[in-house]
Amino acid sequence: MIKITKWRPDTCGCEIDYQWDDAQNEDVRVHTIFEMIKVCPAHSGETDKVVHYAKVLDENQRKNIVLKEILEKVPSAVRDKIQEDGSIVKDIKLGKEYKWSFDADRNLVIDLIGFTPTEKLAVKTITDNLFPNKVKIL
Repeated sequence: MIKITKWRPDTCGCEIDYQWDDAQNEDVRVHTIFEMIKVCPAHSGETDKVVHYAKVLDENQRKNIVLKEILEKVPSAVRDKIQEDGSIVKDIKLGKEYKWSFDADRNLVIDLIGFTPTEKLAVKTITDNLFPNKVKIL
């Protein structure tokens, strides 16, 4: 059955309805833009809804991938956190923060509060390899 989902990414003010087929396995499922409900100022110049969605998705995934990479590859900045259900997840150590924003050119700007110079360098190396010229580390 075809479903429609409203997506409000945390990386901008856009609201996007996309459709997908719940009969398809998640690994092969395709999201198709149904309607642009709201366009934020950062993306207001984009008239093609497919390109618009791709840009918003790229920004959102970039922010999430960088955090995932920090949690996996910068162990000195990470701790184990016990969830309410008893499961253990990786999280940024207490006293450190991963703060992000986007500049006017939609580059991801990361403020690594409390991170050591060595940890910041490790993150910069990761971002330079994954997203050349699209991430700035403060």
